[in-house]
Amino acid sequence: MSDSEGFNDEFPIVANPVATDITLKQDKSATTIGPYLLIGRLGAGGFGEVWLAERSGRLACTKVALKLPRNFTASEEEVRREAHAWVQAGGHPNVIPIFEADIYQGRLVIVSEYAEEGSLAGWLERQKHVVASVAAEMLDGILGGLIHLHNRGVIHRDLKPANVLLQGGKPRLTDFGLAKVVSGITSSGHVAGTPRYMAPEAFEGVYSAQVDIWAAGIILYELLTGTAPFPQREYAALVEAILTKNPDPLPPSVPPRIGDIVRIALAKRSEERFESAVAMRMALQTATHSIPASQFKPGDWLCRRCGFPNFARRTVCAGCAAPCETPNVSGPPQANMRPGDWLCPSCSTHNFSRREICHKCMTVRPQPPLRESDWLCPSCNAHNFGRRQACHQCKAARQSDN
Repeated sequence: MSDSEGFNDEFPIVANPVATDITLKQDKSATTIGPYLLIGRLGAGGFGEVWLAERSGRLACTKVALKLPRNFTASEEEVRREAHAWVQAGGHPNVIPIFEADIYQGRLVIVSEYAEEGSLAGWLERQKHVVASVAAEMLDGILGGLIHLHNRGVIHRDLKPANVLLQGGKPRLTDFGLAKVVSGITSSGHVAGTPRYMAPEAFEGVYSAQVDIWAAGIILYELLTGTAPFPQREYAALVEAILTKNPDPLPPSVPPRIGDIVRIALAKRSEERFESAVAMRMALQTATHSIPASQFKPGDWLCRRCGFPNFARRTVCAGCAAPCETPNVSGPPQANMRPGDWLCPSCSTHNFSRREICHKCMTVRPQPPLRESDWLCPSCNAHNFGRRQACHQCKAARQSDN
């Protein structure tokens, strides 16, 4: 797939995973662009090259990453849009800051902070795969960056390990060449991205925060397994797999709650994924820290809206009161109701048998038909069996005429 069709290379720009691999010697043939001395090439792709460079001042010398788009693939307006999106996304510990975007000696230049530890792609290549707790910690930082981007109205659109750099073991998002400043869902008709990390709707030119959530799910899968969930090498086969097939099951060592997060993030329909990076991060933190996996049983479900874990018997989320949706559960919650439990006629909330008022909307429990000996409490109108001499709800004594 050529760059003119909107796709990045299969293996686009990747920062060198180990800084010491770069030749740092400055010789007579060294190239200078504006105030920057090019030291060593960090990587290259269809868009151009990224170099390690130095800017020397009277008192200090600063190392930076210098992005040099190819003149025939990038216009001044495109670089301006990328710089604008990058500035919008800045100011967060999980986002690499941009220093400047300018033109030196006729060359378009984007200058950003240099991450000496390289990219997540290089780290993952060396690690192969990691335990669930390490994968969750890495993704937590990525989602922290996404939350910041989305709050600023920025969709990355090209989230992948090569565009996540590491500093002090902390993941930091970079490369905003395809990022868009939008609100809600946008349909541009222009298809762009790295196919292996693109959500199904992105192949139709439709973008929203859910395309970044899909990509985060792909990264989590790769961290847990060391392989891509859709490993097809031929473009047509890859697109078909993304649109119609499910990834291979995760290893048995992966906790079920983590597996649920991957499954929801990689739902084919965008509306069935987590509604936000906040919800996905909440689910991740809950799965790894707050509630032991042993407390969860088949049928329990994660809320797409807020990420809160819910027991199977719940028909609405305990965290945000969103209704349970079938993609998140293995069976209907009503099947897990115990004798005497009841569904609220107003909001369909599941209530335990001891409740006389719905815990969500405060609707009074509908009264079953009274048997001959049953009676209604004159104080609270609760239904009591005939054998009771005091109301089970308010303890009022049964009156003789009942």
